[in-house]
Amino acid sequence: MKDHYIIRFIKNELAQEEQTKVIEWIEKSEANRKRYNDLKNAWALSGMIPDSLWGNEADNIILHVTTSGSGARNLFIKIVKYAAIIIVTAGLSFYFFKLTADMGERSGGKLHLVTAPLGLAANVDLADGSKVMLNSGSGLSYPANFSSKNRIVNLEGEAFFEIKSDRNHPFTVTVSGFEIIATGTSFNVDAYPDGSKMNVTLVEGSVHVLSTGTGARVDLVAGENMQLDRSRDEMLVSRVDTKFYTSWQQGIISFTNKRLEDIALDLERWYCVNISFESDNLREIRLTGTILKHKPIDQVLEILKLTSGFRYEITVVDNQFNRITIKE
Repeated sequence: MKDHYIIRFIKNELAQEEQTKVIEWIEKSEANRKRYNDLKNAWALSGMIPDSLWGNEADNIILHVTTSGSGARNLFIKIVKYAAIIIVTAGLSFYFFKLTADMGERSGGKLHLVTAPLGLAANVDLADGSKVMLNSGSGLSYPANFSSKNRIVNLEGEAFFEIKSDRNHPFTVTVSGFEIIATGTSFNVDAYPDGSKMNVTLVEGSVHVLSTGTGARVDLVAGENMQLDRSRDEMLVSRVDTKFYTSWQQGIISFTNKRLEDIALDLERWYCVNISFESDNLREIRLTGTILKHKPIDQVLEILKLTSGFRYEITVVDNQFNRITIKE
């Protein structure tokens, strides 16, 4: 298959039948899958496709950045009992690729494990009718059968939950020493283990957030966010625009007064790169803005560089994630 045809697939420019052909080609062999990944990384890292071919205006690279301080087609490609892993080929380069669902034995019960690899995302339909969208680099484990008393899943990373209402059987998400308990609601959990903060954002309904270590409990209503500062072990509840915390589902990274090091972690997960810093001062630069994920990372870095003054260097590494160094 010709490279330009694969690039058009990456940019979501193909008709549904053509998209299906590319997906079938990718799944045909490891060599094809590697070629697809190589092209996707090259496109993301180098910006080698000019804007005239993207069909996008240059000013769409970044919606806004300020500084402070220093008709989708769902293709069911693998059905696991009580869960469907869906591949979606539409929307701001937010492509869902074939995922693996590994079965394991934990605590005497059989569990499903679904992971969203770096650079990709995943939809999961649970047995009770609840739906989960996993962000890049996240994992969800859940029992093959929910118990007669409750519904418990375990999350590592970030996910958006739409919980099927059932007041007699609470739905519990365990993550990073916390339990998030709901009966029927929708909420976002951002709890990557390498992040400095954890956020629980409630869109509809109500949830209880319980610390399994201290026993502290926070009750959220729609439109509220609970933020845990891991360095201080403090929980702060505030009214927020929930779209700010859930926009990643549309292929957008939003942040406010966020450390450059934490933004770099998001970029690493989406673009499959390794980012390092020449000095600790650079890690502490704080930014507020919104980034479109489907733009090449060098274009994203250029805008961030203009607003904060750092320099960067991209090093291409064969058969590994490319390296980006943030410099003074």
